[in-house]
Amino acid sequence: MRASFFRNLSYVILVLWMCSSQIYAYDREDLDQLLRTNHCSDCDLSQANLIGLNLRGADLSNANLQGANLRGAALMFADLSDANLVGANLSRANLYATNLYDADLYGANLYGARFCNTVMPDGKTAIKSC
Repeated sequence: MRASFFRNLSYVILVLWMCSSQIYAYDREDLDQLLRTNHCSDCDLSQANLIGLNLRGADLSNANLQGANLRGAALMFADLSDANLVGANLSRANLYATNLYDADLYGANLYGARFCNTVMPDGKTAIKSC
C-alpha cells in the first residue's frame, strides 16, 4: 500500500513537472533579445506573455510564437513572415502593414485585430479596418 502511494505520488509530480515546463516554453534569452533590440528572427517565444507590447517594426520572421499572448500588441510594420502563430492570442493587436506571409495562424485568436495593409499568409494584402 505504501509503495503504491509513493509510486502514484511520483507520477503526479512527473505530470505536474511536464505541464509546468510547457507553460514557460519560451527561451528567456530570446525574449530578452526581442525586448532589447526589437529583432528576434528564428527565436523561441512560444507561450510568451507579450500582452500590449510595442513591437512596432520588430523582426520576428521564422519565430516560434505558438501559444504566445500578443493581445493588444502593437505590431505595425513588423515582420512575422514564416512565423509559427498556432494558437496565439492576437486579439485586438494592431497588425497595420505587418508581414504575415507564410505565417501559420491555425487556431489563433484574431478577434478585433486590425489588418490594414497587412500582407496575409497567402501573400494577399488585407485592407480590413483601414
